[in-house]
Amino acid sequence: MTVLFLIFAAILVWFSFKSLLGGISYLSFFKLELAKPLSQWTPMVTVICPCRGVDEGMEENLLAITRQDYPLSEVVFVVDDKNDVAVEIINTVISRREAETERESIGLDRSSAPLPLCGSSLVVASKATGSAQKVENLREAVGYADASSEVFVFVDSDTRVSPTWLSYLIAPLEDDRVGAATGYRWFISETRSFASEMRSVWNASIASALGPNTKSNFCWGGSTAIRR
Repeated sequence: MTVLFLIFAAILVWFSFKSLLGGISYLSFFKLELAKPLSQWTPMVTVICPCRGVDEGMEENLLAITRQDYPLSEVVFVVDDKNDVAVEIINTVISRREAETERESIGLDRSSAPLPLCGSSLVVASKATGSAQKVENLREAVGYADASSEVFVFVDSDTRVSPTWLSYLIAPLEDDRVGAATGYRWFISETRSFASEMRSVWNASIASALGPNTKSNFCWGGSTAIRR
């Protein structure tokens, strides 16, 4: 019995050691990527954001998507029901961004640097018959992309992106050999608790699966960029 216990203990120690090495390797990769200067490659980008129902902080989430520090982009919000409660929030966001753009264009808002222009629109998709509804929504939204758009970006409505999110996400696509690039979510507690910290750690264990080894990487649908 003691021998069996020692065998399992050794296996546990070995996997724990491998996990530690993997964490160190991922941290190094993470720091290296963040240290890179932002790419000067700025193609026209269409950001597609499917919405259903109301997520926590949804209005600010959607505003963050439209307030990117990126020179040329558009955001297509898509729902599958014109009566979805998300529609009112989306229309509010579109109106707020249009008002901000107008104020900036006539020089009334001097509180911060002007944001790049970003057109926004709302699309109502048909009900899915041969696929998942979210897939149908994305497919419908693609049809409304600007003809000059070179990159499609997909983002979830419950994500709060940073102002440089779009620039960093599409940067790898500057290399013609790269067909897709992805990000991943981070759960950050506003108020620390055991449950919220456990959720953050559990999520981070999945995020750390992404790294320099492209053979084992995957694209997370909540933040993915692909060439048109």
